[in-house]
This record gives sequence, structure tokens and C-alpha cells, in this order.
Amino acid sequence: MITHDVKVSDSHILRDLRSALGDRRKMHETIAADAKALTTDYIDAESPKRHKTATSLGARPTGAMTSTGVTSDYDGAGASVSIPGIVFSRTFKDVEIKPTGGRRALTIPISAEAYGRRVKDDLDSEGWQFFLPKKKNGGDGRTLMGVKPGSKEAIPMFLLVRSITLTQDRTLLPSDDEYESTAMNAINDYLEDLK
Repeated sequence: MITHDVKVSDSHILRDLRSALGDRRKMHETIAADAKALTTDYIDAESPKRHKTATSLGARPTGAMTSTGVTSDYDGAGASVSIPGIVFSRTFKDVEIKPTGGRRALTIPISAEAYGRRVKDDLDSEGWQFFLPKKKNGGDGRTLMGVKPGSKEAIPMFLLVRSITLTQDRTLLPSDDEYESTAMNAINDYLEDLK
């Protein structure tokens, strides 16, 4: 999970406002709610557009990019939005993924049947059989082959790799300018309500 602090550039208006307002929690509550709405609306609008891998494999999208679980928080010092999921971790930096749980390799799907599925959790339970062809038999030592139940034909399913780096993609979430504009609008709304 990543947490993105919603920041507003300091200005004389904000300094005057700070001195006029003692407890800013209610204002930050408004900012947090609006920032959460901005985030969920953005993710929901972007998600359908981001299925390059699924499309290239002829697979159904997994729905990994979802606004489910987005939360907001606030206190007297500020507001924040928290976005769960590894997919959003790369919004601000490259993310390297390595095998865990004693595994030696990651399984990268290279077929529609494999996309969004796990060997042990999904495909084994469906009766798929897997093997790694040896180099002496024409295999590359990295392509995990699978045989579907009731079939005798092996198809390439996964590429085995030691790690993978997901490159930074700042467009996964709203820009800092969008967050700042949302925060400023929330402040304006809050102040209008004080009148």
C-alpha cells in the first residue's frame, strides 16, 4: 500500500488562514474526502484503458487496477489518501519484484490461459500439467510449458525470471497539480460553509 500526502503550496492566503483557524481538522476532513473522490474517480476512469498485456495475449483483464480499498485520513496537520496494491507502488518510483516464499523464480504469463492466474493456486487445481523442457531437448530453460486437462498438446504458459522491474508511471494516479487544485477547492468550499 502507498500513501500519498496531499500538499498545497504555502502562500500568504494560507498563512493568514492558519492564524485565523485554530483547529484545522474539519477543513482537512473536507480535503481528505475530496482527494479520495478524485483518486477513486481517476482510477475508475483510467482502469479500462490499461490492458495492454491482456490485449496482447488475447486474455481477459484481471482488474488489478481498482479503486477498491482507497481510503483517506486527516488530522490537525493535514490530509492523505492511501491506495492499496502493488500496481500503484510504481506511481512514484520503479518497483522491483522478486520471488518470495522460497520460490526461485517469478512466473510471467505468456499465454491467455496463464494471464492473471497462478500455477499452484489456479491451474494445478484445474488439472493442468507443467514441465520445463531441458535445453538438450530444445527448451530454453525459462519457458514453463503447460498441458491442459484432456489435451496432449503442450503450450508455452509462463516465462520464468529471477526478478522484474515495473517502471515508474506517474499517470497511474492524479497529478500533484490535480491534488493541489482539489485541496484548494475543498478549502474554498469549507470557507464558504463558515460564512
